[in-house]
Amino acid sequence: MSIKEEMILNHSFPIPPGTHIRRWMNSEGINIAEFSRMMALSTQSVYSLLDGKQALTSETAYKLEFVTGVKASFWNKLESDYQIALLRKNVEEEKERMVQWIRAFPISDLRKRGVLPKDFARTGILRQRECLLQFFGVANEEAYEKSFNAKLFAARTVRGLESDEPALMAWVQLGRREAGKIVTPEFSIEKFKNVLGSIPRETESLESKETDVTQWLLHLRDLCREAGVVLVFIRPLKGVRHVNGAAHWIGGRPVIQLSLHGKFIDRILFSFCHEAGHILDQHHRLGYVTCEEDADAEREADSTAASILLPGVTDKKILRTNGDVSQLRRLAKRCHVYPGIVFGRYCKRTGYNRNLHLLPAIRKFEWPDNATWQIN
Repeated sequence: MSIKEEMILNHSFPIPPGTHIRRWMNSEGINIAEFSRMMALSTQSVYSLLDGKQALTSETAYKLEFVTGVKASFWNKLESDYQIALLRKNVEEEKERMVQWIRAFPISDLRKRGVLPKDFARTGILRQRECLLQFFGVANEEAYEKSFNAKLFAARTVRGLESDEPALMAWVQLGRREAGKIVTPEFSIEKFKNVLGSIPRETESLESKETDVTQWLLHLRDLCREAGVVLVFIRPLKGVRHVNGAAHWIGGRPVIQLSLHGKFIDRILFSFCHEAGHILDQHHRLGYVTCEEDADAEREADSTAASILLPGVTDKKILRTNGDVSQLRRLAKRCHVYPGIVFGRYCKRTGYNRNLHLLPAIRKFEWPDNATWQIN
C-alpha cells in the first residue's frame, strides 16, 4: 500500500469515498473548482460525490487514478466496502425494528391461545415476524399500521386506563378470526332492531338461578346471528385493560366483540347494547366503526344502550327510588326486565361503592374455558 493510500485509509470504520477524496484535497490544497476541472466533472457532481450522495462509479475511479495517483481498484474497493457497510447497517437497524415490533405484542398470551407456535421464542426473528404477519393477515409492518390502529374502531373502555395498542389490536384480530368462522345471512337492520327490542324480556330469565349465564350469552349470540350480526366473546389479552367491547365491520357484516370484562351481568349487557348502538348508527359504513375522540358518538351509544335495556325509564325515575330494593324491583317488573339491570343503572348514577346493598342482587359472571365460546 502506498503512502497516499495509507493517508486516505486512516479511519477505523467505513465511510463514503467522498470523505477520503476531500481529505486528500485538503492535504494537497486543492479546492472544489480546481478539482472539478481536474476531474472534468460539474461542481454539483463533485459536491454530491464528496457528500456521499452520489456513488463512486468505475469511470470516476479511473479518473481518480490519474488525478490522485491512487489506483482505480483502490477507489472501487472503497465504494464497495462502503455500500456493504451500509447494507449491514440497514439490516441491523431493520432487525432491531423487527425485534421492537415483535416485543410490543403479548407473545406469551398469544402462544397460550394457540395462534403462535409453542416454540416461537426459539425461532429466528424473521420467522417470528412471519408468524405475526400471518396472524394479522397482512403483508408487512406498513400494512399492519394501516389496517390495525386504535383510530379504526370503537372500543368501550375506562378513561385513564387505556390499553397497550399492540395488545388491543391483537385482541381485535382474535375477534376477527373468530367472527370469520360464523356464517350469517345478510345483515338486516330491522331484524337486529327486533333482537334489541326483545332483550329486556329475554333478560327476565336471568333472575332464576337455574339460568346459566354462559348459555344465555350463547343464546344472545344466536339471536344476533339470525339478524346478520356477528357476536364474539374474546377474553382480554395481557395489556388490554378495562376494554369491555368493540364494534367493527368485516366484509359488510357488523361485528360486536365483547371481552366480558367486569363480573356483573348488567355491565356486560350495557356494553353489548352500547356497541349495538354504534352498529345502528353506522350501519351504512363498510369499514370499522370510527368514534375515538368523538364524545358525541360515545354519549349517543350510551343513550341507545340505556333505551334498549330500560325503554321509557329516565334517570329521574331511577333516582326517585333512593335505592330502595322493593321500589327498584317494582320498576323492573313494569319494564319486564331483569332487576339487576335496574340495580346496576342506579349504582352507575349514584356510585357502586355507595350501594353495596344492591350488588349481591346483580348476577356475576365467571369466564369459563375459552373453548366454550368457540364456533363449531
